Amino acid sequence: MKITAVFVLLFSSSVLSVNYEAGKPYRYKYSTSVVLNEPTSDGQVPAKGSVGFELDTEVDISVVWQDSENKLVKLQVLESKVGNAVPRKATDNVFQSGTDPVSKQPVYVHLKNDKITELYASMEESIASLNIKRGLASLLQVQEQNGKAKEVDASGECSVDYTVTELNIIKTKCSASCERPREGEFSHPRKMLGVDVESSITTTFDLTDDKSIIKSVSSEESHAVRLVIRQSVASATLAKQSMEFVSSGEATATLEGTTLEDAVKSLGDDVISQSPITQLLDQQCSSGCRPAAEVVAEVREELKTEYLAKIESPNAYLKVLQAFRNTGKDSLVDILMSEDNSEIVPQLVDIAAVTQTTASHEAMMEILDFKNSDMVDILDRYLVSVSFLNHPSDDVLQKLLDSLQEDIENEKVREAVALALGALAHTYCMQGKCDAQIVQDTKTWFIEALENFEEDIDKVIYLRAMSNSRFEDTVPLIAKYAQNGQTSKIQVTALETLKVFDSSLITDEIKQILNAIYHQNHRNYESAARGNAADLILSNNPSKQVITNLILSLTDTDNKELTAFLQRKIKDLLNRNDELRSQLQHNDVITDPMIFNYDVLAKNGMSVSYSNVMADTTDALTTYALDMLMSKSGIMRQSYMDIFMSAGNDTLTVTSVGLFATGLDSFLGEADEADDNDATSGIGLSILDVHMRPFLFFNGYSEMMSMVWSMSADNIITCLAGNLLLHDHSQRIPLQNGVNIDNQLRSCLSLDLSGSVEVSLWDRTSLSLVANSGSVGMKGSMSADAGFSSASVEISADAEAIMQFTTSVDFYDDPVKVCLQMSQPAFDFRQFVKKIENTPSAEKPYEVEKSRNDYVPEIGRASCRERV
Repeated sequence: MKITAVFVLLFSSSVLSVNYEAGKPYRYKYSTSVVLNEPTSDGQVPAKGSVGFELDTEVDISVVWQDSENKLVKLQVLESKVGNAVPRKATDNVFQSGTDPVSKQPVYVHLKNDKITELYASMEESIASLNIKRGLASLLQVQEQNGKAKEVDASGECSVDYTVTELNIIKTKCSASCERPREGEFSHPRKMLGVDVESSITTTFDLTDDKSIIKSVSSEESHAVRLVIRQSVASATLAKQSMEFVSSGEATATLEGTTLEDAVKSLGDDVISQSPITQLLDQQCSSGCRPAAEVVAEVREELKTEYLAKIESPNAYLKVLQAFRNTGKDSLVDILMSEDNSEIVPQLVDIAAVTQTTASHEAMMEILDFKNSDMVDILDRYLVSVSFLNHPSDDVLQKLLDSLQEDIENEKVREAVALALGALAHTYCMQGKCDAQIVQDTKTWFIEALENFEEDIDKVIYLRAMSNSRFEDTVPLIAKYAQNGQTSKIQVTALETLKVFDSSLITDEIKQILNAIYHQNHRNYESAARGNAADLILSNNPSKQVITNLILSLTDTDNKELTAFLQRKIKDLLNRNDELRSQLQHNDVITDPMIFNYDVLAKNGMSVSYSNVMADTTDALTTYALDMLMSKSGIMRQSYMDIFMSAGNDTLTVTSVGLFATGLDSFLGEADEADDNDATSGIGLSILDVHMRPFLFFNGYSEMMSMVWSMSADNIITCLAGNLLLHDHSQRIPLQNGVNIDNQLRSCLSLDLSGSVEVSLWDRTSLSLVANSGSVGMKGSMSADAGFSSASVEISADAEAIMQFTTSVDFYDDPVKVCLQMSQPAFDFRQFVKKIENTPSAEKPYEVEKSRNDYVPEIGRASCRERV
């Protein structure tokens, strides 16, 4: 028994790094600082221009109780003072001398095998003071062995890696591994709409020669937060800690007790257990925390409809959003129903929809009635905004699902609800919550509705909803409707839905269906369905034989426009895909005269397909793709203008604008036998991979003729207008020194998508225009609040731009002429930075501001063709 006890004692001594003498006080000089600034390109935090604060004190450390595994270490802070972390002129100094921000009440740290498990502190200890002592306690954890470990300190429970050298011990902490309470934190599940956080935490220990105590310890911790798509929108913090041994005193009495519980009990009833992890400070409403009604009144003018897509609108939106998130349900209802706000109700609905609090959801549900046809426009605004929530609640999804199951009579509202529900279900899946009951219920309803509803419009609605939900196991079902849909509209919609799915889900069985549709193996298909099938085939890793079969199909003279479209699609693919081009050349496909000959390549249709780079910066790559498929008679059947952005290993379809026209060929004598649609024309729209409800210019012969006789290019119709929440990021970073870093970022896209169509039967010309006007406003901040001092970096940015897409067709004479134009005038991206230092006792904060403009040059593209 004695041998075993000795062995345990020796083994424990070999792994424990330090061995403070029980009852003996060891005095250390302690200093910690926090500075904030914009980071350099390599993530460093420059001292010049930084704001922050520094705390200096002395602390007595003593072991007041211990056994073979446990230690209770007393930390006693002496006099402390706070001051500038960066040299500042006297007139700019907000720190008062003689302050003593940290209480002198002791805290007790429980270490088990030299790892912190909990703290004990007086109930009267303030959170701010206790946090600083948590930071001090973090420096007591050290081990004298190489290797990885899990430790709890002010940052949370984190993975650490020890490197032991002859001179010192280096501990590296992985910030991303830290587990801690994250209530109130959220970010966008799409990498593209989030932030990059670059962190580094290193602590260096220097022990005394006999390795009995810590001689000195220093730590350096940095966090740089950047917007993924605009790396210049960034802020960073650098925190330092240093503790240096000064002296030791005479040993005093230790705590009585045979167990740890007995020792703690002897400290008194007012000493309670506390977590080692930093706590949030009680949020006090500052001068910037004003009633929402007051904020709305201040920006009421900027929220009017005429300011949509202008810089004023998103900036006003972000101000009101912050106010709404601190407002109760009744106050929100009063604001939305106020007569003073009658002109801006749609914009207020945009904001309330994305406030994402229980109060805001209850307020909206009290006001909205999904069965009231008089509320269609307001419901549409609400549902479009809701589609972009980045941390939706079950309550929102459940309400939308319940509304669908209660059978909404209005077709527009029914489709908007289904699309919004699909988008939110996909957000859940991106967050790893695809197994949530509400998501499974949504998928079940979508499948049952698609299978059981008999009306074509309902099948189209739920196929579109599936393009937003992207449930992977629905791909075979969607493919079935692409192949066997009762109408061409269902077939085309199903094929468009398949385009949103990852290539890994387009299996060989699905590819066989797509080839059967394009090659019309079992039935005839409308040209738009065949064009979409060909697009899917080419976009999903086509084999050499598949490409060969598609090229051979170009000899078909029955539909010159489809073959011209496919030829240009293949050419564009080979220009972009070096691997495929090399593969085909290696297998002599491109040089085969039976495939690549004049008869095949000389198709002179007007249909086009091409892609190119729009902008290539260090932050992101922006490309565009244009597909336009003409009908046999020379009328545009469908066209898509897609803009893609790639950044942070993520690719996002920023916008996709599609013009479509069906059932028109019969008026010009060349009807497509498989086109069973009524005369219809409109715009389909997708924003940030979320599909919107299509907007129709006309539906039916009478509406078409009315448009032909009355509409001109001057009659601009708004297809979609409103404000959308893009970025919504809230993050707390508890530093190792006990100070909380709060990181906030929000941005708003204000847009006005308008279009016009002019058709002249007299001149036999047509002109269509799509104008996508938009502005973006962004507000972000990184702040450090220690209670006794605070510092922050506030960043805002905005821009305003317009992109126009024009299609001109002249079919008066042969050859028919088509001209496509895309233009984007130059614009400025403005960025503003404000840095602040403050203390509760300061008469006014120290503030410094700067700004810069980035010029974005104009973009113009044109393609004109004629068909013989």
